[in-house]
Amino acid sequence: MVQQRKEPFVGTLLSFLIAGLGQFYAGDIGLGIVFIILGIFFAILDSTIIGLIIGIPGYLTIWLWSMIAAYNTCTKINQSIDQGIINQNQIQT
Repeated sequence: MVQQRKEPFVGTLLSFLIAGLGQFYAGDIGLGIVFIILGIFFAILDSTIIGLIIGIPGYLTIWLWSMIAAYNTCTKINQSIDQGIINQNQIQT
């Protein structure tokens, strides 16, 4: 299976819109599901007074972590594709 390049900006933007969506774009479905579930959990916590103390910082942490992880995953995919191209060129010469 040929892996396609992923734009880190697109992955980050998708995770900015919905935590975990950038992971789906990058192909890391498991982590995307975890981020979405945690995002929903912290959003539900926000509905209580005590939950606000934990919910808002928790959701912001998951949201930021999701954006960083999506960017890093897309970058790693692109690097592995680039290294494969370089290795093929070295073999041919």
